[in-house]
Amino acid sequence: MVKDLHTLVGAERAADLRKQFKRAENFFKHADTDPEGEIEFNPIETPLPLFEAILKYVEFTGEKPPELMAFAIWFLLENKDSLSKDSPYGIMVERLLATNPSRTRAAFFREALEFLGGSPGERGA
Repeated sequence: MVKDLHTLVGAERAADLRKQFKRAENFFKHADTDPEGEIEFNPIETPLPLFEAILKYVEFTGEKPPELMAFAIWFLLENKDSLSKDSPYGIMVERLLATNPSRTRAAFFREALEFLGGSPGERGA
């Protein structure tokens, strides 16, 4: 998944993120030989691997569950400044911004799920 990062966030940001992912990968890979090792968890970087996982899920299954699509759209909007403007995602974000989406996360997800056909009320939420 990380090999395509440059198409999402531009070359410089992609290189930085790859280094971070590699550090985490090496930490877990060698955890059995370095039980005292530590890694700093940065929750700010968590949405990117989730977004990538969603892209792979859609690619592998052909399915687009409303909850996953709502997260993907939210991720793109939240990271609009990091996106390559001429990428398909950058172009999509510009179109989405023209619709004036809700700025609070809860309101955005509520509206996105309703729009995508997965109203939270249908699931007992």
